[in-house]
Amino acid sequence: MKNSVYLVFCLGIFSASYRAYGMPSPDDDYNNDDIINDDLVDDYDDEPKMVSRNENYTVAVGATVSLPCKIEGEDPVVQWTYSDSKREKKPVRLFFGTHRQEADHRIYLSADFTLTISNANLKDSGQYKCILGFKNVTENELNSVMYYVRVGAPTPKIAAMRPANSQTLMIGQPMTFMCEGQGKHKLDVYWLRELKYLNRNETINSREIKYDKVKPEHAGRYTCVVKNRDGKDMKTVDLIVLAPPVMSAERRVVTTSENFESELKCISAPNNEKIEVTWYRDGQQIIPNDKNYFVNVNGDDKSVKQYTLRIIPTKKNDLGTYECTGVNKYGRNSSVIMLIDEPLPPVLLSGNPSGDNGYVLTYMSESQIKFLNYEMAYKRQQDDDWIYEKNALGSNENVLEFSHTFKDLSPHTYEAKVRVNNLNGWSLWSEVTHFSGQLNTGHNPASSINIRKSYFPVVILLIFFFLN
Repeated sequence: MKNSVYLVFCLGIFSASYRAYGMPSPDDDYNNDDIINDDLVDDYDDEPKMVSRNENYTVAVGATVSLPCKIEGEDPVVQWTYSDSKREKKPVRLFFGTHRQEADHRIYLSADFTLTISNANLKDSGQYKCILGFKNVTENELNSVMYYVRVGAPTPKIAAMRPANSQTLMIGQPMTFMCEGQGKHKLDVYWLRELKYLNRNETINSREIKYDKVKPEHAGRYTCVVKNRDGKDMKTVDLIVLAPPVMSAERRVVTTSENFESELKCISAPNNEKIEVTWYRDGQQIIPNDKNYFVNVNGDDKSVKQYTLRIIPTKKNDLGTYECTGVNKYGRNSSVIMLIDEPLPPVLLSGNPSGDNGYVLTYMSESQIKFLNYEMAYKRQQDDDWIYEKNALGSNENVLEFSHTFKDLSPHTYEAKVRVNNLNGWSLWSEVTHFSGQLNTGHNPASSINIRKSYFPVVILLIFFFLN
């Protein structure tokens, strides 16, 4: 009995001592955060965690690169290590905590554990790791971040460019562009205008452009490009050319007829100054929107601008010579357009040998009203007199394609020209075409007609003609 009483007494003394010396009970607040029951998991401070994520860096020789090691949590301990790019050696510890482990002072650590490499060289290429914890810690994505750094040759630079600033010149003044580059490896240096390659006849070499007399078409943004396998560098400079307007007719001759609508189109090249355009007919100024004349304008002065004179309806006395005149403070320029009611002079589309020592010439013409006839004139080159032959067309097409076949040609060089007519009269003669006959009996050639109506727009046919 005495022993039992003694045991209970001792246990009471031990319990009182346990509390007296601060040994916690489940309800104690032993970390002083004013929350009881510190045995609960959520009541402990969070352990430090790595926030930064793996990345790759490519930098030039001499550059500075910073590798972040962002950590959440209190009192972290980190270490930085480096492995060469081939990973043939064991990792080298650069920092343990804030203590430097290597003597290379180009590499330093910031207070937030960011590792910075200044004046990088090729030997700095490799793998860098920031590890949270002590030196024997097991690495994972929660406690480490890895960077692969590649240090390459410096990117090329533009060493000199002339002119360095934009230039404004009057038309006719000389201008030279020059560009020089520097880089470790072989350089490719060239100029672009409006990001397009220049014509060969505009450059002395790829690094230099020389204009003896600048023209409006030389204006634009010029870009010097210096590049090699390590990268490229580009700089731009503007050339502004002050000049009178450059006016051009979309079509120098336009065919029409009475009571039809006629359109005369004039185009101005891009210009840095505002252009005032006036239309004239046979020397007399046309007042827009007066009587049957209407003027439309599309575009702006800094781009191609189109001026259209519409005549609705066309009368006989509207035929004649029209002039669109552009004026700015540097001068004036004009373009002339003829308005006629006869067909346009035929244009040769093709010429091809045919069977029986023959030759076929194919032409195209345009008329606002019905075609009636065509007249072919031909002769041997050494002869003085032309042989004329008229054939009916009878086509209502505005654009007509027709062929004429010569047969039994002698082995000589021939000349030929043709014209067409409508109710208003004959067109001008086409340009003279030369072609050769084949060996035969030597008789005078006979000819025949083959008419084909064209359903293509006149613009397409003209393009086809010039391409051939």
